[in-house]
Amino acid sequence: MSHMDLDKTRISLSQVGKTYVDELVYDLVYLQYVCEDTYVDEEYYVPITDKYLSDTQLGNKKKRLDSVTLFIDFLVKQEEKELEMIKNLQFGVQDYLDACSIIHNGKGVLISTYLRTINSTIIDEILSESN
Repeated sequence: MSHMDLDKTRISLSQVGKTYVDELVYDLVYLQYVCEDTYVDEEYYVPITDKYLSDTQLGNKKKRLDSVTLFIDFLVKQEEKELEMIKNLQFGVQDYLDACSIIHNGKGVLISTYLRTINSTIIDEILSESN
């Protein structure tokens, strides 16, 4: 199995980029707007009129939350495709994550792991507040 040369492949982030990775990517409102500006496959798409034009506030909120959940599912699927490509190129997956992903406890990790956990917790809290 080939290993990546981390000195040549490591991605560096500006302070603004670090803010996105450390904070904003876990913010439900931020994700809500990002998912509207990102092209996704039809199965992950909730029309903007469904999210914002509704008779009830709860209906809007539920559709917006559904949209974020689908967006995270889309990101997970993209990450899976990316990892499959890396495996096909015979790079070590952990070497790739160490060079090209967020670092947690000194190791590169999949961002989808965090997004799914945080998103699920936040959405459950928001929906329980609505009832």
